[in-house]
Amino acid sequence: MDLTGWPAVAVLSSPFAILILVILASFRPRWQRRGPALTRSAEMATGRYGTAIPAGAAPGGVPLRGIIPPAPPSVRPRDELLIALDRAEAAADERALATLYLARGRQALTTGDTAEAGDKIRRSIRISSRLGLKDVHAAARIELGDMAHASGDLTTACEHWQIARGLFFDMQKVEALQSVEARMQQNGCPTDWVLNDF
Repeated sequence: MDLTGWPAVAVLSSPFAILILVILASFRPRWQRRGPALTRSAEMATGRYGTAIPAGAAPGGVPLRGIIPPAPPSVRPRDELLIALDRAEAAADERALATLYLARGRQALTTGDTAEAGDKIRRSIRISSRLGLKDVHAAARIELGDMAHASGDLTTACEHWQIARGLFFDMQKVEALQSVEARMQQNGCPTDWVLNDF
């Protein structure tokens, strides 16, 4: 059977026409392919890869009690803490400063002064990282992670928690490690390795 004329052109060009339609369909905007766009309420924050999370939700996980070195027992009220900080700064006692800055950052968090809290906790991280004070460094990372989470920045929170997890792993602090991993899993943080050395 010989096809000539317009029927031959139609039969032979149909694969090309279908290919062109498929290519054009792939360039349609996503909202046309998937239906109406999802609206995100004002209470929702965006996590890693655009995942919506409730703003201000608790980070989750097991509380990190007994893991973080507390401030010296004599340093409890705000005035005493500030005096101890002044003395440590004057003496350039960086080991004490790492813990005292963390304590001051936590204290500022209780009063809602997040700018002061962030500044002091970051100072603690710089000193503890340089001196190899892994327990203080990990505790400060968790605090910054929790602050980032509370502000709706889950990506930064996950990064801080990931660093804390690595420090706890290095110190072989199993309970603390499990706690921070639970915190990460409950918030959908990506995990890049599985703990199997304990």
